[in-house]
Amino acid sequence: MTTSPLRESLPAIARRLDQAESCFLGLDFDGTLAPIRSHPRDVVLEEPVRAVLRRLSAVPRTTVMIVSGRALADVAQLVGLPELIYAGNHGLEIHGPGVSFVEPTAAAQRMHLKSLTDRLRESLSDVPGVIVEPKSLTTSVHDRNVPESRRPFVENAVREVVADDSDRFVLTAGRRVWEIRPRVAWDKGRAIHWVLQRLESSAGRLDFFLGD
Repeated sequence: MTTSPLRESLPAIARRLDQAESCFLGLDFDGTLAPIRSHPRDVVLEEPVRAVLRRLSAVPRTTVMIVSGRALADVAQLVGLPELIYAGNHGLEIHGPGVSFVEPTAAAQRMHLKSLTDRLRESLSDVPGVIVEPKSLTTSVHDRNVPESRRPFVENAVREVVADDSDRFVLTAGRRVWEIRPRVAWDKGRAIHWVLQRLESSAGRLDFFLGD
């Protein structure tokens, strides 16, 4: 498989857009629409980006979906455009015009996840800079602001807590973040396919996804 720089492919993409009967555009949030910050709460969506999303969503036969590891309510509030479809918690929850979904296994594990998160908060309470972020269906542990010498301690603590409940939860690593998710065969890609299946006929539709 060969790839070429996006700029070189723009004429071909424009031709395909002209020929498409409809278009689906999926977009990741952190690291794609907004830069990653030291703390998740410091992230904002710049108004020029919001304006482009608004214009895209107004194009006839075009669907725009934002996919994020954040909680759905969080990313929807940051973007602030109710006409879009949002998928939060890595696709475990989806909401937008005409669609609504919460992955049932993840929903059933909420209380177990809360207990696990409380244990993590206690074990990491004396680590400077660590951020334990509960998101109802998943929990993130950020070590971006943790002194490098303490990061192994954070990793070990997270791994131990998840290992104690490995029949219910799995651990994945991101960019200076540990993600604790329910053990279920669901992710951002499956969430996108779930939405695509509920759109009008895929014949002649052009599908994009842009992520970091």
